[in-house]
Amino acid sequence: MRKVTRMTNYILLAVSILMVLHYIINRALFRDLWFDEALTFLNFAMLPDAGTIYRNYTIPNNQILFTILLKYWSMWAPSFLRLDFFLRLLPLAFAGGAIWMVFLWRRFFSRKAVYLIMAALALSLPFEIYSVALRGYMPSLFLILLCINIALRFNRRADILGAIGYFATSLAAVAVLPSNIVVLGGIALWFMPVKHPKQWLRFRWWSLVAAPLLAMALFYLPILDSVRGVLALKEGWDDNGAAVLLFYVSFLLSFFVLIAVSCLRRGHWSRWLKIAGIVLLPLPFFLLRNPAPFPRVFFPYWGVLLLILADGLNSFLARARRNRIWYSVLAGLVVCCALGMQRFRQPLSQVFVKGTDMDDYIYPSYALPDFQPHATVQKLIEMKGGQLPPVYVSFQADFYPMIFYGMLNGIDSGVWRFDGPRSKVDMLGPGALVVLSDRPGELEEFRKRFGVTPEYLGACGFQRIYRLP
Repeated sequence: MRKVTRMTNYILLAVSILMVLHYIINRALFRDLWFDEALTFLNFAMLPDAGTIYRNYTIPNNQILFTILLKYWSMWAPSFLRLDFFLRLLPLAFAGGAIWMVFLWRRFFSRKAVYLIMAALALSLPFEIYSVALRGYMPSLFLILLCINIALRFNRRADILGAIGYFATSLAAVAVLPSNIVVLGGIALWFMPVKHPKQWLRFRWWSLVAAPLLAMALFYLPILDSVRGVLALKEGWDDNGAAVLLFYVSFLLSFFVLIAVSCLRRGHWSRWLKIAGIVLLPLPFFLLRNPAPFPRVFFPYWGVLLLILADGLNSFLARARRNRIWYSVLAGLVVCCALGMQRFRQPLSQVFVKGTDMDDYIYPSYALPDFQPHATVQKLIEMKGGQLPPVYVSFQADFYPMIFYGMLNGIDSGVWRFDGPRSKVDMLGPGALVVLSDRPGELEEFRKRFGVTPEYLGACGFQRIYRLP
């Protein structure tokens, strides 16, 4: 049976690696930047230095520590690689680091449980989406998993070096995303000694509680006014229930088989109560804030949920060790479920995100084949021979990617016209080009707003190109 287990390990890891490489290379690594990615680079990563980036916290798109890393990473871009491809290698390195952090859990859980979780995470749709995204979500997951590794070791042997390491990693995590303070709270809840209330005063647990709070204060108090301004912004999902549904359903679908067997573990009622508290911890932040936060903000919370999953799966596999065929069955089901989600991702997205265009976890608009802003820019250049007149790009047509790929093709940023949060385009001159999305009704809205009917010139993916008479 040991040979069967080893063979299952090799097959599971080999199949997972091949599938991950296939999906990331074919679908993610070479895709065009979308709105938030291009905005992050153009508006923040191109600022002159790290101090300016830190002080310029005006909107949540500036995920400060990641933006600083992105800035200095871009400075190493070689001339023979396209810039967007090179930039995506940075989050991809963090994605590999996140998988490695889970692999290190084999010191605390069975290897079989760890391998199953590694495979399910790497093959999940959100991992494919954020493994190359120029946003702070994958770096945050890496840092959260690093925090968990430190906490697991610290819980066994508390020392001052472990406390310092946990504080430093917590500081990095909240510096990328301030919402990671909630994730760190979930880690502290997991290590709360609920069965032994007398241990609540012990140094090791209070270190896990105090370190993130101190890190949060240390990093954001110097820019408190900016933080207040960001909190006052009304950005997010208008449908709180849809945000909650997408967050929990995406995790359930990605780890359905492992969750099912983990729930078979036995445990004291206090343990189940703690697990319920951890699982439901993000819920108030979704329901009490209006609009609800974007579900992607809590993608790093997967690290805490995986910790619960590893504990339950470890217990199940320990009870099933006499019948080792269970491990092979679970490995096969993990791969089959991943293939199923890849095959039916568009129907799943339509079921769970109907009524919104803001799918964060299953099949976002920028992952669709018709998202081609770079091709649109090249088509505009072909039409006008490199001398572009003013070009108006609607919000729905993703104007920031157009500016980014225009920059790569030598187009001056002054060519572009778009509606910003504080200013709107009042008028467009004769002969100006217009790029709209294929969203129903957008062309009619443009006609009413500017009082003119543009001439249709062509399309690239979801974008439609027009010219004013």
